[in-house]
Amino acid sequence: MKEKAPYPTDQETLDAEYSPSRMVESLDDYLEEYAACSQPPSPGAFKNAQFGLKYGPHKRQVLDFFPAQSNGLGAQPRKPLVVFIHGGFWSALDGTLFRFPAPYVNEADVHYAALTYRLAPEATITGIVEDVRTAIRWLAENAQDLGIDPDGIALVGHSAGAHLAAMVIADENAPQLAGALLISGVYDLDPVQKSYVNNDAKMSETEAKALSPNLLAPKARCPVHICVGDIEPEEFKRQSQLMFDAWQPHCPDMTLQVMGEKNHFDILFGLMAPGSSLLLRAIECAVGRKCVTDQCAMHGYVEADMFARERAMFQMPDDVIYLDGNSLGALPKAAPARVAQVVEKEWGDGLIRSWGDADWYGTPLALGDKIGRLVGAAPGQTAVTDSISVNLFKLVCSALEMRPGRRTLITEENNFPSDIYVLQGIERFWPGVDLKLVGRDGTLDELLDDTVAAVVLTGVDFKTGANHNMAAVTEQVQAAGALMIWDLAHSAGAVQVDLDGIGTDMAVGCTYKYLNAGPGAPAFLYVAERHHAAAQNPISGWFGHKDPFAFSTDYEPADNIRQFLAGTPPIVSLAALEASLDIWEGVHMPSLRAKSMSMGDLFIEMVEALDPAYGFKLASPRRADKRGSQVSFRHPDGLAIMRALIERGVIGDFRAPDILRFGFTPLTLSYSEVWQAVQILDDIMKNETWRTVQQDRGHGVT
Repeated sequence: MKEKAPYPTDQETLDAEYSPSRMVESLDDYLEEYAACSQPPSPGAFKNAQFGLKYGPHKRQVLDFFPAQSNGLGAQPRKPLVVFIHGGFWSALDGTLFRFPAPYVNEADVHYAALTYRLAPEATITGIVEDVRTAIRWLAENAQDLGIDPDGIALVGHSAGAHLAAMVIADENAPQLAGALLISGVYDLDPVQKSYVNNDAKMSETEAKALSPNLLAPKARCPVHICVGDIEPEEFKRQSQLMFDAWQPHCPDMTLQVMGEKNHFDILFGLMAPGSSLLLRAIECAVGRKCVTDQCAMHGYVEADMFARERAMFQMPDDVIYLDGNSLGALPKAAPARVAQVVEKEWGDGLIRSWGDADWYGTPLALGDKIGRLVGAAPGQTAVTDSISVNLFKLVCSALEMRPGRRTLITEENNFPSDIYVLQGIERFWPGVDLKLVGRDGTLDELLDDTVAAVVLTGVDFKTGANHNMAAVTEQVQAAGALMIWDLAHSAGAVQVDLDGIGTDMAVGCTYKYLNAGPGAPAFLYVAERHHAAAQNPISGWFGHKDPFAFSTDYEPADNIRQFLAGTPPIVSLAALEASLDIWEGVHMPSLRAKSMSMGDLFIEMVEALDPAYGFKLASPRRADKRGSQVSFRHPDGLAIMRALIERGVIGDFRAPDILRFGFTPLTLSYSEVWQAVQILDDIMKNETWRTVQQDRGHGVT
């Protein structure tokens, strides 16, 4: 009985499976973008490039060579080389479309070359394979003239180019290779030979079998990394798995990665995305993992990002990779001196006079305006005071007063517990108040009615990092006649927030996480100016009085945001916050958010590229725009794994029952640290050192 083929056998389905363009709206749009991105990014950017270097007599047997920058990772005269081999099912495209990775590879002090080869049907697939093998040998033979380290030649192939790269590795006469990155490739040519692709390729069954690298053994022993997009035909995923299974016994360092939310064509944009795992992997193939990590991943665009100045303003131990800024931010180097100034000079020498001379009195509102800039609030609507819990109590009680006759409060069952506790307390002490939880009691749509006074939601989920569409939710809540109150604990300093722009009513937030104000630092609150006349602070403390130093018997609230202050502000803690906000003053929030998302993407891609047997399950949204500045993974032994990471200097945290949280703080964290953290995680899992860590610290804090 004939063995069933592992691929579709009816012609229509088979042809569709080898037509990745059917899964995108327009192939031409991608090709145009490749071409546009392959133009010099700036005048003179490619001035040292050598175009059309001939490795053979045919007009298409040429390559473009882009030399590394001279001020890169090392001073050695010969430098590694990344060679890109294009796809097009051996019958289309050329290397000129794929010059776009050159600037990013060059920034790592690595040469870049883009090959062009003869095409079918003019050339046979056997002839095309020989073209590429010849090109790689030519580069090795001319390594001295081109300044190439002959032991540092790495191949990056895409689609049919991945097949060609694999055939170089399987060549007995191949030069020594440093590594290979095979992207969205085909390796078993049997189904390809039976598909429409063979109209141009014109392979016989014998040739297809002879040119299937999954049936061959690698001759050049080097690390091989395979990746494929999640949004690709199933045959491309099967081919990738097939190739991994075939070569992994010969290549112990081989990896297979399915890249989420990537199709056959946009997957290549990772080669020009600073910090992407694809680009890092390509560099690693050429320079080796140790060099990538020891030399801070990639000089020029990883470490020297636009926040290098800010990074230098924070104190961080040399032996720590800190991925817990979503719990407690790093110490600004200026904070100790600023606190000392307040303690020794303003308090020690100025004494009570500093309420005026040092403007202690105005500090809560002055710092509130600085925070307001970071959360999209115009001046006069934000104040630094108390804690999130106390501020939330103030705002919810005020909201109940502003919506007479409405006594329902809504929050989520997976909200941070302290927010729920505050609302439960109000429910106990305020007659008629009824608390509803989204999830437990129904959806937000189902719970919103004319009895709802206020909805309290956290912008970014503290466990998973999932974020709300704050604008859409605010509009929905206000359309029902309720007030919207946002908790920005995991949003302020992490994502772009536009409180005025979305028209929210009120908000609370903390300063000790992404805003780096220190443990126990005071929180902040926001009340839209349109509510200042109607809103009332239920904690009518003296610092919210219109004239606090009049010491009148009757309380008269201030007519602005000051009315939401209560007791005397913690001036020493405010000094530490001021030192941090001075750093934040010049931060461009869209750029910060872009780096945050990029680091999160890198971390997810790298963790998911580890051995699937480790058992990590992504708990955060895969799409960067759907999560805050943290990534969470689930694992049944998450607590032990996190403690093992912390023992190795990688500090994240754990949330019961099984969530490992990793925070990405763009001002203080580098891409290379993200990279190194995953390597340490891999080592912990591979050697199972997490099984031997101390299981009980005695205080339950993670």
